[in-house]
Amino acid sequence: MKRALSTTVTLAASVSLLALSAGAQGIPDHLQCFKIRDAERRALRAVVDLDAPSLGVAPGCTLGKAKLYCTPALQSVEPGTLFDGKTPLTELPYHGAPAETDRICYRVSCPKPSGTAAAQPVTDRFGTRRLTDLKTDMVCTPAVGGTLPPPAQGFQIKSPEIAIDPGQNVPYCYFFRTPNDAPLAVKRFTSSMRDVNRQLIVFTTTTQAGLPVDIAPPGTVQVIDCNVLGTANAIPHWLYETTEKNGELALPDDDGAGHPLAMVIPPGSSGFLLMHHHNTTPDVQKGQVTVNFEALDSPVYTRVETFMSTNGSINVPPHTSDVVQSRTCDVPVDAKFWSLTTHTHRFAKRSSVQEGTDGIFQATDWTDPGAATWPTPPFFQFATGRMTTACTYDNPNGYTLRSGGSYQSEEQCVAVGYFFPATKPLQCRDGFPL
Repeated sequence: MKRALSTTVTLAASVSLLALSAGAQGIPDHLQCFKIRDAERRALRAVVDLDAPSLGVAPGCTLGKAKLYCTPALQSVEPGTLFDGKTPLTELPYHGAPAETDRICYRVSCPKPSGTAAAQPVTDRFGTRRLTDLKTDMVCTPAVGGTLPPPAQGFQIKSPEIAIDPGQNVPYCYFFRTPNDAPLAVKRFTSSMRDVNRQLIVFTTTTQAGLPVDIAPPGTVQVIDCNVLGTANAIPHWLYETTEKNGELALPDDDGAGHPLAMVIPPGSSGFLLMHHHNTTPDVQKGQVTVNFEALDSPVYTRVETFMSTNGSINVPPHTSDVVQSRTCDVPVDAKFWSLTTHTHRFAKRSSVQEGTDGIFQATDWTDPGAATWPTPPFFQFATGRMTTACTYDNPNGYTLRSGGSYQSEEQCVAVGYFFPATKPLQCRDGFPL
């Protein structure tokens, strides 16, 4: 599918328009539509019945080939440029809900009087007016950019495109709410990301009581500070991580008693995608990631969640080497772990998970730490009920390395384990449970 040079910007559909607030700025609630040539579906034809709840039904319409490809976008009007002819206009403070999916718009022709509608009063950012001579011309279907289709059961989260300048090495965060209206038992995560994307981590965020809480409004894209360490009122919970262009995490299908494992996503969960980008080319590159939450097709399962240990008190003096920072946390003695890994930034030369003096997992490449896995029974248990996370740093800088979200100037020492049986995700910060 090739994009032509000319584009059209249309407003995303929403139930109602809401007064613009500061929190809504920066949310892509428009659709930017590109004229296209679809070489693989040049002769597409179908007869379709349309039903627009606010305008009526249109049976027996003929659908033809695709004309537009639309993707969520931001729009801002340059001051002093909004006119109707020679009459200056004032932009109205309205916005809609975030445009959550791409759309492909197909030409449609309906037999008269089907596909027509009475005049409609409407309001958008450019004013209130009356639209007349409504006639069906196109229908726009949800679409997925890239090559990862949505799961047959479950849902998909996709970030907007993010332009990364040549040489830029930076993380971005995309904040979301999950679309499920009931608890979803996830058996597998799959993902795709572009060449400029180097790492993806998916988190949900809750209060200490386990209720969803937004760190930033859903749809927001934010650079660097995703607040992975969290606050007293917003605790991040690790779900999935990959450094692969096409990643996958499949949960074990046997807990030792013949039941599959599944991670539960509560309805309307808040969360964010932490996306590390590094552009080594001389041109601007656009990053984007897509994540599928694939649902288990059985009502019988054993719940698995993550245990996350974080260190918010890293302190590595300037011009020092082999400085070890560690924290020890209590772990449920009956918890069975099927995977353990670590997460650090670029000044870490080594990270490990230990039980006492026994090494359970060690990583020496911060960009691709790998994981220790036990995909089949009997899995792994901390017999002492204590888990130590240790990270070793070299600091060549003239400043003290401290905990933080910057890959370039701050550090982290995080351990993550997938355990069961579980009733909720667990987190230990600086050796104390949250």
